[in-house]
Amino acid sequence: SPASVDLAAELGLPLMLPSALAPPADFLPLVQRYRERWAAAGHDPASARVGGSDHVYVAATSQQAREAWRPYYLNHLRFVDRIRTRVELDSERLLADVAACGSPAEVVDRISATRETLGLDLHLSIFDLGGLPSAQLEKTLDLFASQVLPHLR
Repeated sequence: SPASVDLAAELGLPLMLPSALAPPADFLPLVQRYRERWAAAGHDPASARVGGSDHVYVAATSQQAREAWRPYYLNHLRFVDRIRTRVELDSERLLADVAACGSPAEVVDRISATRETLGLDLHLSIFDLGGLPSAQLEKTLDLFASQVLPHLR
C-alpha cells in the first residue's frame, strides 16, 4: 500500500514487493513513490533497495514447464484465493504473463524483465508451492541453478 511504502522510505528500510501475483508494471508507481519518498526523507538515493519475487518453474521447454507445473500452480492459486483480499487470480494470465514458468531462456527473460522494469536490487524465486513433488522440485531447482542463475548474475 502507499502507506507501507511511505513508512519504509521514511524509516530507511528496503522495500519488498509482493510481485508474484501481478505484472511487474503494476508495482511501478509504488517503486517510484518509494524512491521519491526515500530521497525526500534525506536518504542517499543510491542506497534505496527494492526487492521483488516470482513464482518459478523451469523445464527443458516452455510447453513442458506449463504442462507439468499447471496443476500445482492452480493448487497454490486456489489456496491464495481463499485468503486473499484484492488480487485477481486469472490462472492462465498469471501463468503466461506473471509467473516465471518456461524454458531456461524464457525464465531468464522473465526475471530479467521484472528486474529491469522495477529496478530491483533483490529477487526472490519461489519454487515450492501447490504440493509440487520433491522429485519435480529438485529437477526445476537443478535447471534453475545450472541454466538460469548464471545468466542473472
